[in-house]
Amino acid sequence: MSDKSGFSAAHHEKLGNELQEMRNRFGQISIELEEAYPKEVSRLALKAQQAIDALRHEMEKRAKEEAPAKKETATTDQQDDGRIDDIKRQINQTKLLLSLPVDFDQLEKDGLLLRDGDKFKTTRLGELQEHVIHRIQFLEQEGGYTLLTLNLKGLE
Repeated sequence: MSDKSGFSAAHHEKLGNELQEMRNRFGQISIELEEAYPKEVSRLALKAQQAIDALRHEMEKRAKEEAPAKKETATTDQQDDGRIDDIKRQINQTKLLLSLPVDFDQLEKDGLLLRDGDKFKTTRLGELQEHVIHRIQFLEQEGGYTLLTLNLKGLE
């Protein structure tokens, strides 16, 4: 048993907000890095983001342990708040990714995408940037290619 008292509820909340801001920033950094460097570099930022997620989860667990009266009176809605917050963060991350421009000409020059009518072909799906992958609405294998239908809304 530890003789350390832990944080107050206010301190837990402040720390949680700071960690959330860091998490969001690492997500943005990952996108920036992915556009400028090989994927291995942006994956390091994603690992930092995952480490922050693990720390936040642990601190949320400790905050609940340190405030048992609050835990006992929590409603299902309050218990779902953590999950709802995670989903909101994912939605915001997706919105951010979808707001980024896609340079189709450069992707074609790099050999990552080939236009095929209103669709695109690729043999290098794993090399596409995350914000391009988030625009995929449908994909299928056709011969040696992966055929992609992309959401082009907002890119006109």
